[in-house]
Amino acid sequence: MAEHTVRREQEIFSLSVRPFQQAKESSKTICLKCFEDDGLVNFFAEGAGLSQHFRTMHRNTDVNIVKCKAVFNDHHGEETASVVERLSRLRLQLVNVIVVIPTGGGKTVVYALPCIMMPGLAVVISPLMMLMCDQVARLRGCGINTCYYNTMLNEAHCVDTWGKDFRPAYQQLSILRKYGLPFVALTEAKAKDQVAQIVNSDFDGLCGIVYCARQADTVEMAFELKEKGISATYYHAGMEGGERIRNANLWLEDKVKVICCTNAFGMGIDKKGVRFVIHLTLPSSLEDYIQESGRGGRDGDYCSCVLLYRFGDRSFHLRNIADLPSNEANLSLLNSITDFCMQTSLCRQQFIAKYFEEHGDVCKCCHKDNVREEKDFTVHAKNVIECLSQIRALQPKLKLTDLAMTFMGSKAKAITNQSFHTVPQYGKGKEQFLNISNATKFIQFLIFKGFINENIRALEERMSITYLTCGNVADLVDNSCQVLYST
Repeated sequence: MAEHTVRREQEIFSLSVRPFQQAKESSKTICLKCFEDDGLVNFFAEGAGLSQHFRTMHRNTDVNIVKCKAVFNDHHGEETASVVERLSRLRLQLVNVIVVIPTGGGKTVVYALPCIMMPGLAVVISPLMMLMCDQVARLRGCGINTCYYNTMLNEAHCVDTWGKDFRPAYQQLSILRKYGLPFVALTEAKAKDQVAQIVNSDFDGLCGIVYCARQADTVEMAFELKEKGISATYYHAGMEGGERIRNANLWLEDKVKVICCTNAFGMGIDKKGVRFVIHLTLPSSLEDYIQESGRGGRDGDYCSCVLLYRFGDRSFHLRNIADLPSNEANLSLLNSITDFCMQTSLCRQQFIAKYFEEHGDVCKCCHKDNVREEKDFTVHAKNVIECLSQIRALQPKLKLTDLAMTFMGSKAKAITNQSFHTVPQYGKGKEQFLNISNATKFIQFLIFKGFINENIRALEERMSITYLTCGNVADLVDNSCQVLYST
């Protein structure tokens, strides 16, 4: 039975402060289902007390789903909450799940919160020993009883890619089946793994820099390199001054070969022998890219520069730009670096020279006819803009993937359930583009050219959703501009 009950109508502010604080201090919990249904705040002893209450009062509702969704809806937005709810239901139904999440997408959340909501012990197999230490420290800081044990296991994609010959322990995972528990196999986009492979294969034993957009990525990238046998450290502005200096000196004194850093590390660095500079994510401007790449080859010898480009990385910079007073100027800089990455009709060496109003010769690669001819895509641009307008009449919050799928005539439920297949421009893209991927790249081209606007909705520190609206299309509609594009 509940120890006492508080009516919602008494004081709204007391619900958000006093009862929950009181529950925390007395090691009790609150039935969120009672509050959602009847406006009541009921206090129970943790564990058995709440479970008994649910068996009696809410037979058809799972306490874990309610608690899990409520926490996420409060802190991370409705859309993230719905994703966690679906994953939690699969977990509680003893269904095995494979979850592929991009870097920073929240793999920890997927296993941590449902495990907290469920009774018993949760076993999490993590790929990086240093990362385990960090995650355990954070969970303990939140009052979660956690410990770790070093294993020889890795992320889910490693099991498939390398198999038992790489780590015989993979064959022993099947013994966990006897407990009759659900399995969740988690893996992320392989950008950091790609960087580690590049360093191992092309720059083995050489000194270099890996630039990252986010502070957390510098730590994770250094962990990944160390796991691959590459001596590495990290550097970002969020570190204590003494630790920053120590890590920087490790690299400057050649005690480690690679430093993973944000743009806080760069200006004033004059180290000889830097043979490669890799950008894990898109820089915010060509100026930043040139300045950071300039840390290499300062002794006059050869240095390789590698930039891993993903259009979605723009969202991180767009969120930062939105908070600046001169956001139009910064957006122009971001669009220039995006154009540089997507450009296939002009030698990139010449692109940089032209951008800085200098003369540049065609590079050796482009002498081999690696550039592509631009063609008139004005009609196709108009079709995309018209398709965008038609869909937004049905659904104002339109994502890039939905626009591309509709334009290419996809029959996916995500399109038909929202009646996107009824717009006149449905499937019009098949006239020019071979697949949805090609159409997506063209839409991305229209975005950084300003014909389509991106509207960022932040969900949490490293996650966001982008919705599309029409941009500056007056000249396009009036036939006073031409859209040139190389496929």
